[in-house]
Amino acid sequence: MNNAVCRLTGCESPLFAFSHCRDVVAAVSKAGGLGVLGAVGFSAEQLEIELNWIDEHVDGKPYGVDTVMPAKSVDTGEAGGSPEDIVGRIRAMVPDEHWRFVDEIPRFRDNLPALVRAVKREGRAIVWSCDPMHGNTITAESGYKTRPFDRILSEVKTFFAVHAAEGTHGGGVHLEMTGKDVTECTGGARAISDQDLNDRYHTLCDPRLNAEQAIELAFLLAELLKAERAGKAKPLSVAAGL
Repeated sequence: MNNAVCRLTGCESPLFAFSHCRDVVAAVSKAGGLGVLGAVGFSAEQLEIELNWIDEHVDGKPYGVDTVMPAKSVDTGEAGGSPEDIVGRIRAMVPDEHWRFVDEIPRFRDNLPALVRAVKREGRAIVWSCDPMHGNTITAESGYKTRPFDRILSEVKTFFAVHAAEGTHGGGVHLEMTGKDVTECTGGARAISDQDLNDRYHTLCDPRLNAEQAIELAFLLAELLKAERAGKAKPLSVAAGL
């Protein structure tokens, strides 16, 4: 598949993989996608080591480096506020010529319709991306950090419904998953419970969708995108009522 993303980045397929692991970054880029190294936690010296290693293992294929926003955007004490306040803060941080690179990841779905309208009033075209993982992380009664699959599904559905209702485009979904049969997120077709988490809880960081849950979500996304293309996407009540 060759589209504008491929032409912009030089990759063969519009598949991006963000990872702190250089092996994953190199493997994805060599396969024709675009591996992106999460570099926020590296010192300058360590980053140089990682980048040199990747250079030697991508066979000349492109890859990316993900770094943090400018310091002035961090912990300003201005979190939240009205959609107009949020758009105003983004406008203050991002020069006009760079607005097309803005990737807005909403994690407050009740206010999403109003935020979408505020951005539309600005006449801006940005990439709207849904992150249903981090905003739905909870601590189970068993003490494990987990993510309820039903909440993840609900947020993805709401995200696309809002954009269908507002005449905008949902441009991406951030997921954390593994092809392994782990028990880290509750729910799904197999109805993993809090008591099941201890069975195969292998993550060293955040809970991931297992292979079965990821496929279930992939089929949902396929149906939502198919409906959008056919012009048949129906706004959910949460979108229609806001």
